[in-house]
Amino acid sequence: MTSGTISGFASETTNKYRLEAYENGNPIRSNEFTVTWEGTDYTVSFDANGGSGTMADVNNVSGEYTLPACGFTAPNGQRFKAWLVNGNQKAVGDKITVSANTVVTAIWENIPEYIVSYNANGGSGTMVGDMVEENGKFTLENCTYIAPEGYQFKAWAIGSVNGEQKQPGEQITITAETYIYAIWEAVEYNVTVTGGTASVGAGTPITKATMGTTVTLTAAPAPSDQMFDKWVVNGVAVADANSATTTFVMPAGNVTAEATYKDIPVVTYTVTFDANGGTGTMADVTGISGEYTLPANGFTAPAGKQFKAWSVDGNEKAVGDKITVTADTTVKAVWETIPAGHTHNYGADWKFDSVNHWKECSCADKDEVDAHSFKWVIDKEATETEKGSKHEECTVCGYKKDAVEIPATGTPKTGDSSNMLLWAALLLAGGLGTFGTVAYSKKRKEDAE
Repeated sequence: MTSGTISGFASETTNKYRLEAYENGNPIRSNEFTVTWEGTDYTVSFDANGGSGTMADVNNVSGEYTLPACGFTAPNGQRFKAWLVNGNQKAVGDKITVSANTVVTAIWENIPEYIVSYNANGGSGTMVGDMVEENGKFTLENCTYIAPEGYQFKAWAIGSVNGEQKQPGEQITITAETYIYAIWEAVEYNVTVTGGTASVGAGTPITKATMGTTVTLTAAPAPSDQMFDKWVVNGVAVADANSATTTFVMPAGNVTAEATYKDIPVVTYTVTFDANGGTGTMADVTGISGEYTLPANGFTAPAGKQFKAWSVDGNEKAVGDKITVTADTTVKAVWETIPAGHTHNYGADWKFDSVNHWKECSCADKDEVDAHSFKWVIDKEATETEKGSKHEECTVCGYKKDAVEIPATGTPKTGDSSNMLLWAALLLAGGLGTFGTVAYSKKRKEDAE
């Protein structure tokens, strides 16, 4: 055979082979022969090692094999850790070389437990956490901590105070030791204002505020003829209750505030009189505000003089003129010389003030000056149920003092026999006295006879 190829082929029905060669394009075939193959297919089986369930054997494996995921159920409290192959731990997905039937054994490990703890984060009281398996679910409880003053519970923060916030009843997955922090929010308390507004600084009016907030109270404009009086506040002390604008620091509770008003006080003044060389006195007039009518002259003129006018702030005013009093005012008598040949002519009508009465000449000279002589005059008789009134009146000039009250006389109470017993006793005593007098007089008369 000078050239050609050698190839083998098997019978279609038997496991027998021949060799075939070609020489110059002509096939040359060998006799048939049988090929015996040595075994190269192996089985990989799985051992649950205390777990439960089954995993099917893998047949016809030769050479490289990739370890599968564990299909067994782990013993209680444990989890799959690795595969044990020929004494070596292998992870799922690792490749092994199979050159014989092989058993792959599951290795288990205890599932770790982590502490889950609550933190009051400024509140007070205690809450008990729990131990939770890794990747286990933990249900957040209702918060039973006591909130800091002025605050209320808002949410739970997971892991840190800045962690994700969750509400009671929600579940979280535990993968490590975990702290759960109470998150607090400030409580808004009511601010109720009557007759004004509340605000923070100069901002818009508010009706609620949190503890520690500085709140400004501003009273509304006062009603006509009135002025701001004071703030009446419940629940807190204000900086200045007598100021229409004041402040307070919001407590941990509701606050009510009412602006109160009072009548604008009437500022009054005193009018005094200056005799300016004359004699006598004129009582000061107090409680004057605004318009005042100048009275008759009550001074006695200096010798050879007569009353001319009143001087008010340097201006002469006649008796009966009206002046406006806006401050304490002194009214000074202005005298003039009595014209030659003047003869006093005292009028028939009495002039008077609260102390004296007199008769007066046109020149203001006085005559018959004397103190009042008073008597009581009944204006209204008192009855058993109604009060009466009376006043003092001068018997000479008719000057009257202000009226005073006469108390009601009252009546005995129905069924009250004490007064009647008293009267009976008095009548009896009086009768006995009369009888005694008569008897005594009669005895003396008999003795005389």
